Amino acid sequence: MSYKRTSKTSQMDFEKIVRFLSNELSDKEKDDFLSDEESGNVTGREFEQVRKIWETSSALKKYKMLDTVADWATVSSRLKPRLKQRTRKLPLTTMLYRAAIIIIIAAGLAFGLHKVTSLMSGHESIVVTTDANSREVTLPDGSLITLNKNSALRYNNRFNKNNRELFFSGEAFFDVSKNASLPFVIRTGNTTIQVLGTSFNVKEDTCALKVTVVSGRVSVYETKNRKNQVQLIRNQTASFEYATKKIIYGENSDLNFLSWKTGRFEFFKTPTADVLSTLANYFDKKLILNINLKDSITGVFENQPLNEILKEIEMTTAIKIEHGQDYIIVRK
Repeated sequence: MSYKRTSKTSQMDFEKIVRFLSNELSDKEKDDFLSDEESGNVTGREFEQVRKIWETSSALKKYKMLDTVADWATVSSRLKPRLKQRTRKLPLTTMLYRAAIIIIIAAGLAFGLHKVTSLMSGHESIVVTTDANSREVTLPDGSLITLNKNSALRYNNRFNKNNRELFFSGEAFFDVSKNASLPFVIRTGNTTIQVLGTSFNVKEDTCALKVTVVSGRVSVYETKNRKNQVQLIRNQTASFEYATKKIIYGENSDLNFLSWKTGRFEFFKTPTADVLSTLANYFDKKLILNINLKDSITGVFENQPLNEILKEIEMTTAIKIEHGQDYIIVRK
């Protein structure tokens, strides 16, 4: 593997990005960084590359298995012959960043970024993930988070000391403890959510991020362009569309946005097809409609098994419903 010199601008960009992602910047430095990013002083391409590596690493559950010291010894031994050929001494921080880049290439994206974080800050990251089940997490500040299945969050061991910032992907309900001196900040890819004390639901997928507020006030904005933001209050919802970077917001009309957490479904003159689609999504089933459904359903289902709910729907409609391990089929 050849060792290439990196331009001063590239080094500075890399340092800024990593320090931004690892919460090493003060509030003023963060604002300056975002201004640089918006003006082009830090390229969006570089930011996205490092951010994707960072987000990939958030799925790792066993950070303690990584031997950062041994990896640094290996990399430094490889660099030694090259470094001896230079007459100019490199600052320690420059050495670390250059070594970090090589570690990313040598160790792979997910493992590499963790090593970058270790070399840069020395702060341990706490990672919580879920698979097929939801999970409740109490943060050091007393905030309670309920993670939906296939979700993840990451924060460092300085959380609630000089920051309340975390990185998140998936879906979760946040019940945030109030602390006026330390805003609660959630970073999710292209979007940032900031609050003081409130409760709200966050749902992220490949197309958009959706925030629905239950109590308090929430600010949602594009991370790279803070001017592109909305303020939400109780019973309001906003969706940040990744493709267009537009934020669409208004009153929340989805009665079941928290069904994944509560197990309660409420329908009022809801088209039967929409009811079945909601249930199929909750119970991880594929919905197959062999007929056109024109009826609507009004009713409440609370913590009931799927077969019981489907039987009740059959009794109030003229349709037949069959369901198996991974499907729901609707027939006449």
